Amino acid sequence: MAIEFCPLEADWGNLADWAAVLVAAIGAGAVLYLTKAANRTAHASYRLANELKVRDERLRLREAAVLAALLFPEVADAAAHFAKISTTLRKNGSRAWAVKTEDNLALLRRWAVGPGLERLSRESGRLHVFPRKLGEAIAMGLGRTYTATAAAEALATANDPEEQQRVFDSLERNVSRAAMCFSDALKMLQEVMHTDIT
Repeated sequence: MAIEFCPLEADWGNLADWAAVLVAAIGAGAVLYLTKAANRTAHASYRLANELKVRDERLRLREAAVLAALLFPEVADAAAHFAKISTTLRKNGSRAWAVKTEDNLALLRRWAVGPGLERLSRESGRLHVFPRKLGEAIAMGLGRTYTATAAAEALATANDPEEQQRVFDSLERNVSRAAMCFSDALKMLQEVMHTDIT
């Protein structure tokens, strides 16, 4: 039995090889189609995320502007009040005046509390809508107010002149810093209220 060999004859292979090539081509086409679909979905998700981010930022700016307008009068009063008290406490003889009578100590305690910061205290949980420095200035002003109030209370129970001086210095320092914090916050509140929200 002789094997016939023809060098010009085309060798197309068997049917199984061609089926494998066909399946691979279909698979590659499916992968390409799914990749393009995933790309379109990813781009659509990215655009949606950006649109939501812009919308959320606009809402935050609007909320910040409304909150700034709401808090502005109280911050203005606090800045003026603590600046005036700070000037008074820095005068010579102010410590001796403060501890001279119970009435003077009571007046000092009222001064240290501030001009009524109920709204600021109530809204302190929303300060995060402000730019960081503004939120910090208001929070620090409130913190200094609380510390000044505690110092004024402690002054009433301080017994010797050295302790009175130490507590009075703490009171004066906290009142002075509260004035600075509220003054800084006042300027920043004006900027927030006048921010153009488009």
